[in-house]
Amino acid sequence: DVSGNYKKYRELLKSTIPPCVPYLGLLGKDIFSIEENSKTMIRSDNGVMLINFKKLKLLWTTINFVENLQQYEYSNLVENEECASYLASITPMDEA
Repeated sequence: DVSGNYKKYRELLKSTIPPCVPYLGLLGKDIFSIEENSKTMIRSDNGVMLINFKKLKLLWTTINFVENLQQYEYSNLVENEECASYLASITPMDEA
């Protein structure tokens, strides 16, 4: 459900006890959105150019979330035969 910028998914992900595999497409969307919608340098009231630490903190928070998930052991995951078979049967999209 994409309503509310995946609000239900984000809440569920925050409450999930790792290990878990997040939807990386949404994380990429978040990083892209932060980059596109926030300036890295901002002008202060007196005209001095300053680093936009709010933007950098948003980027760090998003990237740090994924890095934290990478610290967990994923050896207890069990292969799902039906899912593996389906994924093996998909024809990759041409990137050209």
